[in-house]
Amino acid sequence: MTQRVVVVGGGMAAVRLAEQLVGADVGLTVLADEPHAPYNRILLSAVLEGTHPADALTLRSPAWFEAQGFDLRLGARVVEIDRDAREVVLVGGERIRYDRLVLAPGSIPTLPPIRGLVRRDGTLHPKVHPFRSLEDCRRLQHSVGEVLARTSPRAVVVGGGLLGLQVARALSVRGVLTEVVEGAAHLLASQVGPAAGSVLARDLRRLGTEVYTGARAVRMTDEGVRLDNGAVLPTDLVVLTAGGRPSTALARRAGLMVRRGIVVDSTLTSVTDDRAHAIGDCAEHRRRTTGFVAPAWEQAEALA
Repeated sequence: MTQRVVVVGGGMAAVRLAEQLVGADVGLTVLADEPHAPYNRILLSAVLEGTHPADALTLRSPAWFEAQGFDLRLGARVVEIDRDAREVVLVGGERIRYDRLVLAPGSIPTLPPIRGLVRRDGTLHPKVHPFRSLEDCRRLQHSVGEVLARTSPRAVVVGGGLLGLQVARALSVRGVLTEVVEGAAHLLASQVGPAAGSVLARDLRRLGTEVYTGARAVRMTDEGVRLDNGAVLPTDLVVLTAGGRPSTALARRAGLMVRRGIVVDSTLTSVTDDRAHAIGDCAEHRRRTTGFVAPAWEQAEALA
């Protein structure tokens, strides 16, 4: 009997799972909350830089899913998991039944504690741009186009991880004088040691990008971004690339065990429900979450 597999999330882990299930006796439904076909988030900075068009990021088109007999639904937001009925509930009330549920919603951005980042009406300061999705990228592209008309446009990138450095490079290539603020003692703190981080900072400075490590942005002012060391960085744009956490709200509401991520065993199965699984940024195994693409792909392959 064909198993009905429902995947919540349309990111890179979900696509790898779909690829691995081609030819298998499953009825696969992928529920992607973004309106775009699944895309390569790693290359978003290349779209910002102008070296790649947005459509070049597509991993698998809707036509590919259809050709495999898979049901890809774009803009499909899940609001509830009914584990007793084995159904997911979409906005609008539609219910989709499953035999196996795979949670792959990825991670969600968290705002750093910078005063003035959010205005009284709850909206972000107009200079501020999160950078996690294709829509974020397009909004930032538009703003970059506007500030380039000014004399000596400037940007501050909050976060000195891989994404932050990619964004800083893209902005610099576009002609925006860019500065990077990283709270850790050195750049790429989760990937490299202090010596390599120092080399990166030195090379960035040679290219015209100033780097502030061991410093935190604490306030948005009319003048720019104030750091905890008292320095104020004048800026036209602030890009947030630091901060994110596993997306676990659905799982938590459904009663699945959640710590930082959705707790799974060595088979990527929820320790609470043997019909539910989690892969990618949202999965926690042996008290660890990853946040990287390669482990997410490995998890997808193992689960398939």
